[in-house]
Amino acid sequence: MTLRLTSQTTMNNLLNVTLEPGKSIEHYLFGTKDLKDVLASLQIPGYIPSQGNSVFSSSFGKKVVKDYVLKSDEGEHLMLKGSHFNDAYSGTRHSSFYTLYWLANCTGLPLHFYRSGGVATQDEIVTGQKDRSTTPLLGDPRKWYNWELSEASPPPPTDDFEMPSPSKHSSPKGKHPSGLVPVGPVCQRFLYGFEDPLRISVADSERSSPFPLGISNEGRIEIPDHVSNRLYTFAVVVNPAPGKFFSTSTATFYPGIILVNMVGHPLSYRQVKEQVSDSDVQSHYDGFVLDFGEQIPYHWETIETSPRKLQIRIGSKNSTSSVETLWSLGFDIEVVSDFQIRLRISRGKNQFLGLNVNVGLFNGTNYVTFFGDELPVYRIENHSSVDFEVWQKDVQASDVQLVHAGQTTPFYWDKPQHPNKILMIHPVTHGDTFPPREITFDVVEKFHSIRGPHGKITCEVLPDGPTKVLQLNDNEGTMTDEESTTEMADTFSGEKIVSLVVKVSMVGLGLCVIGTTPLAHSVLYATIQTVDFEFQESNVDQMVELTVGTAQIDNQLYLTPFPVILFDRSPADRVFLHLSLVKDKRYLKINYIRYFGFLVQEMDLMLDGIFVFHFVKLLCEIIAHVNLRFGIDSESEFLKTPSTVLYLSPEILRRSNWYYFQLLVVNPVKASITHMSMPEIEKFDQVDVLGFQSIFRFLGLLTDLDKAPLGLGGLALQNVFSSYNDMISRITKHYSMAILAQSYLIIGSANFLGNPVNLISNLGKGFYDFFHEPMKGFVSSPQDFGLGIAKGTSSLVRQSVFALFDTASKLTGTIAKIGVAANFDESYRLARARMQQYKARHVGEGLVLGLRDLGIGLYKGITGIVSSPVEGALKEGALGLLKGVGIGLAGVVIKPVVGVADFATRTAEGIKNTATLNQNALLPVRPPRFFGTDGLLHFYNMKKALGQQLLYLTDRGGYKTQFYVFHAGLPNKEALIVTEKLILKVSPSSFEAVEGDYVTSFNYSRKTLADIQKEDASTILFYFKVDRKGDTPIFETQAVHLKGEEETDKVLRKLLKYCQPRGINLGPRFSLSLASHNLSESEISESEEDVNKIIRARQEQMAKGSKKELREDSPLLPKKREENYGLECFETCECSLM
Repeated sequence: MTLRLTSQTTMNNLLNVTLEPGKSIEHYLFGTKDLKDVLASLQIPGYIPSQGNSVFSSSFGKKVVKDYVLKSDEGEHLMLKGSHFNDAYSGTRHSSFYTLYWLANCTGLPLHFYRSGGVATQDEIVTGQKDRSTTPLLGDPRKWYNWELSEASPPPPTDDFEMPSPSKHSSPKGKHPSGLVPVGPVCQRFLYGFEDPLRISVADSERSSPFPLGISNEGRIEIPDHVSNRLYTFAVVVNPAPGKFFSTSTATFYPGIILVNMVGHPLSYRQVKEQVSDSDVQSHYDGFVLDFGEQIPYHWETIETSPRKLQIRIGSKNSTSSVETLWSLGFDIEVVSDFQIRLRISRGKNQFLGLNVNVGLFNGTNYVTFFGDELPVYRIENHSSVDFEVWQKDVQASDVQLVHAGQTTPFYWDKPQHPNKILMIHPVTHGDTFPPREITFDVVEKFHSIRGPHGKITCEVLPDGPTKVLQLNDNEGTMTDEESTTEMADTFSGEKIVSLVVKVSMVGLGLCVIGTTPLAHSVLYATIQTVDFEFQESNVDQMVELTVGTAQIDNQLYLTPFPVILFDRSPADRVFLHLSLVKDKRYLKINYIRYFGFLVQEMDLMLDGIFVFHFVKLLCEIIAHVNLRFGIDSESEFLKTPSTVLYLSPEILRRSNWYYFQLLVVNPVKASITHMSMPEIEKFDQVDVLGFQSIFRFLGLLTDLDKAPLGLGGLALQNVFSSYNDMISRITKHYSMAILAQSYLIIGSANFLGNPVNLISNLGKGFYDFFHEPMKGFVSSPQDFGLGIAKGTSSLVRQSVFALFDTASKLTGTIAKIGVAANFDESYRLARARMQQYKARHVGEGLVLGLRDLGIGLYKGITGIVSSPVEGALKEGALGLLKGVGIGLAGVVIKPVVGVADFATRTAEGIKNTATLNQNALLPVRPPRFFGTDGLLHFYNMKKALGQQLLYLTDRGGYKTQFYVFHAGLPNKEALIVTEKLILKVSPSSFEAVEGDYVTSFNYSRKTLADIQKEDASTILFYFKVDRKGDTPIFETQAVHLKGEEETDKVLRKLLKYCQPRGINLGPRFSLSLASHNLSESEISESEEDVNKIIRARQEQMAKGSKKELREDSPLLPKKREENYGLECFETCECSLM
């Protein structure tokens, strides 16, 4: 592809360069002064160049997408996209050119692609298709393809039927096919740049219905061909391209169905004709042949048949195989499933074989794989003295199978996909007639006895590993284990011998999840305590057991309403999580799980909008990192054109994912879910991840939940034999339905409705205690009866007050949120959101907070008439002024209303929480991890973590952009904090409604620090240069009182080490001699030479009275050393001497 840049005014050629796929070039543009005059066009051989687009605008930081339409000689259109971005920082213009889709035909058939309604609402053929064959596809599908053979050996034949080995013709040329390539066109990949849906056809068939592609999609396409009376089915898989090709999606077309023969003998297959009944299945044509090892795409042979089903048999018309069967009944191959189907041997009487059929989904294609009978699902053991006839109920063509007395034989269904499979069993007698008995083979139970010619015959279905066994006995007892036939892969004899035991016990384990953008920060911290793990292996089984005593997940983001995300409510004498698994090793062909148990106790889950946003952003970072790490290989693979129909190896196709659970128990799960939308607390510079900010801003009101109850019932399965996918599907369906059944409780816990679920629950609990507590005391003693009355009445009053005022606070809070959403004052919205994260603990705090919010609402409403237009004019000029006037006028009404609603909400909240003062607040395990300016991960330091948390809590996050260096605790809960740029003293807020809130007592830049003096044993004086009057500097003095002389000396050492005061000449009392600090030189710096240089330099400068400051690179100043202090590796201050 060639990119051409020309001048719109002079039409001069400014650039003409070839762009290779996936490559980038840098170019300096000369010959024009105005970039708006530059036009860009694209040219591809065989196409007329596109029209020029003006792509270089003066707007920085804005991305512009342009369309480039090229036209082929045949009049077909090719659409390309150009993304143009002006970098505001470097001034560089970035341009990338791409197509929306790359279409890849991996079906092996000549597909024709059309743009639906492309030109004048008529379908337009997609350009770039080299072969447009219209020859109809008729006859044997194997003639449509060529086998591309590899040197790999064919898969070994299966002996499950006790058949002879397959003939030498079982696999073509004795080699295993590595794939299928089309006879005519090779697999193509071409460009499609339109968003219109596609339509496709095969050769001269009709066109499919229009189907959209999208960014990521997977679906099926059906195309009728009335010439060959065939119905083609294809799978389309749309995926985003990797790495730098992210703007493009690949749409790959595969066969919808592929048949695979892994039986060891040739198979014949055909579609069940619509007019053929089950009783006439053997009457029509012979079908097509599928040799051993072949993988053939399959398309339905007739259009009209519904439902569409397939038939198979072992052998073919000209087969020399020693085993041949009659046709099976029809079965569905369009639904992912695993089953066994019955085949009757053609040359034998009362001889049946079972065939395993696995329908698996890979890349949108249904791979229908036929295996030998690896392990029968059903078995009949006739230990009676009577012969029995068995068959499947309601199946006309179901052949009666004779089970002789004393015989054991497997049983297979004629229609295994029937929703209600019933086994009919009838004793064979001479003269007497007995009605047949219905047996539900899938249910393990003892049925009523069957009346036979010699008495009653017991009938019982028992599990034998993954096989369900129907036992028939002449007496009331069942067969013993020794008498029953067992088809274990390896018979166990002898005692159990344990060969390996691993036990691990841990007091606790913690996992910290860290985000990296914009700076390193902790997102969450998960801890589990009292962890015990045991693994045991013997010659019989494997055992795994895991127990976790307690679990907690902390929110490591600052200023969050929920410092704990997940907290378990398990009783003290029970573990939070218990997982147990026992696997039997004696069955080699399946995964035999003797026992699987899972238990998790009740838990609370509390989320807020900011944490959700950070967590989703972190997931996006992880995905981006993985894509970057493996992007080179992915990009190179993306540029390669696929050339064959997807072939799966025998190892993948061979069914090895069957599971048998003798007992599976998943205990009930109970959780309480709370969510608070907080989209306006912080402003993120990053792109809105997946639109979360926009979603929460407009829908956050509907997502607020408070203690929504979620109870999922337990799941107990016994003697279950199924594939992995079926088992996962069954478990998923169970819990999906359980969640759906509980949805009304979640909706009823929404705050905008007043949380009626909690209202009813709390009132109910109060009335229950009111009647239950006295009755419980009445059966004990009169004294306990009186105490019960007091406890019941107290509970009723407490729960009623909590429930009523909780509902009231949520309703008024909803009114306030609606008002805020209707107001466009961004600063007011942010300030209010920060205040709302603090909750009133009792009625006193509720009144104080409510009056504060009411006053702020009134004040902001009145002053907004002036402030909003001024702020708008400063930001956007005249347009901003008009916007500000509108915002100010709206705020006059909205903000006082919001203030009144906040007052009512706070008051009700305080009254509500007064009733629950005895409840302990959840506390995180530890403060968030400390990170310095270098962003490196160091060992966890509790003191630094506490200091950084203290800094973030000061002035409600006013110093969250500062980097903490160190802090010192002062009397009266005060603290001295040194950051990279500031020295500040903080004190607990006098407004005690907010616990843990700190305010600034003084705050100075470290550059203004002139000197530090030790006033007495517990006092340090700071001298800050705040101004200058002529040649005379003006200083301010601040005194900091510490807890003792030892603490004072320790803090002073750190101040001298990190702050490097400038020094001023204030007389003998404030001598700059380091000895006046009552500190040794070695305590101040690790290098005595550096200390001596500082002392001499200061003394010389004071003696000369020089005002000249030392440069940062002066040899008199100590060099900055890299130390393992995290944030303590701060930027060197301007250390000058007066």
